[in-house]
Amino acid sequence: MNKRKSFGLFCLFLFIPLAILLTSCSAKKRSVTGEKPLVYASFFPIYSLTKMVAGEDVEVRSFMPTSATVHDWEPTPKALKELEKADLLIVNGANMERWVGSVKKNIPGLKVINLADNVDLITYTGAAALGEFQLMQRAELDAATYPLVFGHTHEDYLRIAFLKDDGTMNREDMIKKGREILKKEGDPIKQKQTIDVKNGGVYKIAMSHESGEVKYHIPEAGQWIIYTDRKPEEILTFDFLDRKGEIMKNEILMESSSKEVDQVTFDPHSWLSINNAKSYLGTIERELTKLDPKAAKRFKKNRFKAVDELNLLEFEYKDKFNALEKKEFIVMHYAFEYLARDFGLTQYPLQSLTSMDDPSIHSMVRAIDYAKKAHIQTIFYEYGTSPAVAKVIAEEVPGGKTVPLASMEYVSPGHSPDDLTYYDLMSMNLKNLYEHMLRVNGIAAEEDKGVSKGGDPRDK
Repeated sequence: MNKRKSFGLFCLFLFIPLAILLTSCSAKKRSVTGEKPLVYASFFPIYSLTKMVAGEDVEVRSFMPTSATVHDWEPTPKALKELEKADLLIVNGANMERWVGSVKKNIPGLKVINLADNVDLITYTGAAALGEFQLMQRAELDAATYPLVFGHTHEDYLRIAFLKDDGTMNREDMIKKGREILKKEGDPIKQKQTIDVKNGGVYKIAMSHESGEVKYHIPEAGQWIIYTDRKPEEILTFDFLDRKGEIMKNEILMESSSKEVDQVTFDPHSWLSINNAKSYLGTIERELTKLDPKAAKRFKKNRFKAVDELNLLEFEYKDKFNALEKKEFIVMHYAFEYLARDFGLTQYPLQSLTSMDDPSIHSMVRAIDYAKKAHIQTIFYEYGTSPAVAKVIAEEVPGGKTVPLASMEYVSPGHSPDDLTYYDLMSMNLKNLYEHMLRVNGIAAEEDKGVSKGGDPRDK
């Protein structure tokens, strides 16, 4: 018996280091044979920045296929099997790649570098904990069906509760009752579904990367208290509309946490800051040097070159934008807050005004009206996706035009991630924004001074 136990312990102690050795066997084999280290990058901007530093000394692959979108994609067993061969996985982080947990679970020995850990992230208030809420409002409603529209987001859910106001509750009673009913997780609701509202009912609305809409049917006319687990912010905008499609002017009873919040939400598009990109390059250089110390000088040289190019681009456009008074722009996709922060610009996303894929008539009318009132002629759409919705809006705006901006989340259909670089797309973004702002400021958009015409950078 003792011999068996001893043998079992021996096997256990033998297995643990053996598992670690097997996880890193590909790396050790490459170091012996002289093969290049194999590094996977999560999606296009991370792939491109890694390639800038790696040069010819590292084999860099994109983990995500170019046909996928970073928001919905999940790694297949085949993709995970291929990833097992890697020496390193580099991701953006900031909750962008939701599948990282799956990778760590399935390949525990793989080192994962989260680039956003070392940069200044834009943060927002997260969802309230169960039993709490952040927004309480009172609405006068008919027994009818109403739309609730929300914008592009990286959040998973919006929890909402309805309570009939019988006129007997004071503010403290409403808060107490709201906490009580919001202890429930809520009935699951999909986009475009209609909620059959019940007094005291809680509903958990699934969000999406695109803008969307649900409807809710009120069973009895009168005043209703509406609770939500978060208040509208840029990272998740939502509006209650009347039956004409106009934003309702509900009475705000409370617009702060009823007690506590359970998380902080990050704007995950952190690579769209040139300053962040330069920090990413530094982290990438450090990690690649650990993989291949013999190539350290080349990695450093490559990083210096990439940073110099980005510095020149940044300085050029900071000077250009600083000379302008009006610096607003309209986008379909809330992705450019980091870029706007770097250059003192203001983005107005139409995500809360219209859906990217199937806009309703009332949301389109609101978007067009907004563009007209703001005297905006250029409607920016996501580079690599259809400009159809942007074109509909632009056609209704005097002098309207559509121009691409690249969030870099997508690779244009039919193209590989090597056709363009991070620098190419960031340069296109800044040129297109500057051309637009020259017009907004009443300056001829000098086709004249070499300003981008807003096309594909491959055509320039």
